[in-house]
Amino acid sequence: MARGAAAGIRRACRRGRWLSGAALVGGFAVAAWWSDPQAWAAGAPGQSFGTERPQVSTSTDTARGEPRTGELGQTRVLPYPMEHVWPTAVRYLRVDRGYTIVDRDPDAGFILFDFPIGPDDRTGRGSVELFATKDASGRASANVSVSTDGGPLHLPNAIIEGLGEKLRRERGQPTAPPRPQPDAPPGGDETPKGKGKDKGKDEQEPSEPPQDDGLIVDG
Repeated sequence: MARGAAAGIRRACRRGRWLSGAALVGGFAVAAWWSDPQAWAAGAPGQSFGTERPQVSTSTDTARGEPRTGELGQTRVLPYPMEHVWPTAVRYLRVDRGYTIVDRDPDAGFILFDFPIGPDDRTGRGSVELFATKDASGRASANVSVSTDGGPLHLPNAIIEGLGEKLRRERGQPTAPPRPQPDAPPGGDETPKGKGKDKGKDEQEPSEPPQDDGLIVDG
């Protein structure tokens, strides 16, 4: 029985669990593992359990504000011109959210910022990329992309939502879409109907005034 228990302990070691010591008491194997709870839940560092998969943040990680692996982003077209969106985005990140602007370039259309993660001094890095475009109705707009490498999963979407709300408060509702241009008549003749006929009448030479028979004197 002792040999079987020892073999079980060795198999547990190969599976990546932390085995700190083992003692045989009364022919039974007693194993003691001591580590911090998070390491116990995740397994020994550096161990791979089969096929590696990208790490995915759980709801617990999001609630604690712990950083996640990889970047997440959101992209949206805001129906405001670029000259309105750019300064509003800088003020929204720095004033409304209290983030630190690390770098910005209006010509290249990007903003780099740091934001706090959790209660300690850890920070995450985020970016906002903007360029001028037109929306589906033809209005002058800005394409805004936000990406972050930490923090809650919904943070990029929350930043775009907050920026759009700030634009509505400060700039009002977006301008109305431009009216569609009327289609040209077939044949390439852009002269409205009836215009040419009236013009022809105007260009006719005036007729001679009628003569008064009373003024005609016979020879």
